[in-house]
Amino acid sequence: MAGYDYYYNKNKAYADEQYAKTSAANTAAAEKLIADTKAAYDPAIASAKANADTQTQGLNQQFQKDYDTQAIQEAVNKRKLAESMANQGLSNSGLNSTQQTALAVTRTNNEGAITQQKNTQARQIAQSLDNYLNGVNSTLAQNSAATYANLSATNQNVYNSIYNALSDNATSLANADTAAEAARYKAQQEAAAAEYKAQLAAQAAAEKQAKANYNSYYTRAKDIISNTYDSSGAVADPESGRKTAYDYIAHTLVDSGELTYTQGKQLMTQLGISPDKYINTRTDANQNMRYAADSYASHH
Repeated sequence: MAGYDYYYNKNKAYADEQYAKTSAANTAAAEKLIADTKAAYDPAIASAKANADTQTQGLNQQFQKDYDTQAIQEAVNKRKLAESMANQGLSNSGLNSTQQTALAVTRTNNEGAITQQKNTQARQIAQSLDNYLNGVNSTLAQNSAATYANLSATNQNVYNSIYNALSDNATSLANADTAAEAARYKAQQEAAAAEYKAQLAAQAAAEKQAKANYNSYYTRAKDIISNTYDSSGAVADPESGRKTAYDYIAHTLVDSGELTYTQGKQLMTQLGISPDKYINTRTDANQNMRYAADSYASHH
């Protein structure tokens, strides 16, 4: 009579296949989420770099006027000095040479101070950009860590479900001591296998629909950000669009149960919306997004 190991090993290949497919799909989805989230920040990063470059280039024009002023002032002073020395008959004197040198030193010192001021402002621009990029990288790293942690937990749950079912099935069949019991258990297991496959198919369909819904929500929120208009019909400040998209995700999706709090927050992060920017800092993760949105309205 067949025992536990027989039934377990008989169905293990099927369980292995189901786990491999499901875990691979979960991993691909997590990696896509991380990539999409990073891509959402790319326009803002490019804009920040371009702005910093424009500001740095602008310093050259800004301070060139100061350098030109020093050159003109030195030329005027030299001309006045030459006229004065000539009137006194001292054009070839040591006094004239000394004062000419003093004028050159004055210009050099003044230009040094101008250069120092220009370099200070350039360093401030570079530091501001570095601070922004470091903040973005930190946010992306935290989001990636959270996504991978969720992936690990999800795949572990899938593993437990599949292999616990496999073990339970083997145990049930091994307990069938008689031919009649074995036949009855066989019929039951075949039905259970069919039901299990149907459940997997239903689960796959549900996951596919959930993914489609999520993509639809993403597209809708992205359209809100891109197509928010003011009363004159002109495109409004993108910040207004991000606030409107935040309200859509928090109120329409999370409050209705279409998305969980975590999914809503991930969707915001993927769109480059920082939830913390729109919520009361006292709001913790156990309070829902409607409270967060209402807190925003009451404080702004």
